[in-house]
Amino acid sequence: MPRKMLRNTNGAPYVSHISLEEYADWYQDFAVITREEGICVIRLHTNDGSAIISPGMHKAIPQILKYAGMDPDNEVIILTGTGDDLFAAMDAEALKTVAQSLAEDPLKLSDQLVELWPDALALANAVVFDVDVPTIGIMNGPTHTGLTQVFTYCDLTLMADDAYLYDSHFNRNLAPGDGLFQSLQKFIGDKRANYYGYTGANIDAKKALEWGMVNEVLPREELLPRALEIAQGMMKNERHVRRMTHALMRQRVARHLVEDLHFHVLSEGWGGTLSAINAAQRLKDGHTGPSTFVDDRLRESVEKSDQRKQ
Repeated sequence: MPRKMLRNTNGAPYVSHISLEEYADWYQDFAVITREEGICVIRLHTNDGSAIISPGMHKAIPQILKYAGMDPDNEVIILTGTGDDLFAAMDAEALKTVAQSLAEDPLKLSDQLVELWPDALALANAVVFDVDVPTIGIMNGPTHTGLTQVFTYCDLTLMADDAYLYDSHFNRNLAPGDGLFQSLQKFIGDKRANYYGYTGANIDAKKALEWGMVNEVLPREELLPRALEIAQGMMKNERHVRRMTHALMRQRVARHLVEDLHFHVLSEGWGGTLSAINAAQRLKDGHTGPSTFVDDRLRESVEKSDQRKQ
């Protein structure tokens, strides 16, 4: 849709910005986006329940943040989930379909990696580099997969008292390189991050608060009201003060991402490449199933996720 040409006070032409109504409509299958008095709330969901991580959700999150960050009417951005879980599950069937497809035709892998590269970088980078206003992440419940880095890289992070997070990559036969493990290194230290990266053990709200990963732990129903209270306090200052303060607060996180994220993503991508090649070789050698090992690791990951929910 062509953008309307406007003119500023000096008469110079410029392209109108994309309105919240437009990008809220584009991404309605992935988020409910609202704004009141400059405070934008992005609530991730799948069918109006807790979000499920799918290829579509993976793409949508950084795109939503980019459009919300470009919108000059957004003065503070709050990112949250829906219901009792931050992310309820992975779309395991979609992942298995990709794994089987690659095992049957490894030449497809180059196309997959070309697509993976910008997506993986954008997921971690968007909330830091594409948003120039204060950000508050709300971890409204446990995450039964990943992507918590999007919330912990916000300026402030609030967490439900029964929530937990973990890095499941290694347990799914993947190097943990999409930004989640790097966020653990940043916020809880290398040695702790190594332990949780290898074991996939839970980091509960108490530990996350004690180790400086989140700022406040509250009952779930108090999280959004508290985030709005903080955001309203921010709005009492002038616009330039808010934006300059945000720039100061994101500086070290930005440097941290610039220094290491590309290497992390390359490591996960290269590891995934070798896994696909090995799966193709097993298929060629007559092993049953297109990708038995990948299927087993996915099944184990889903079973562990179900056990954590109990």
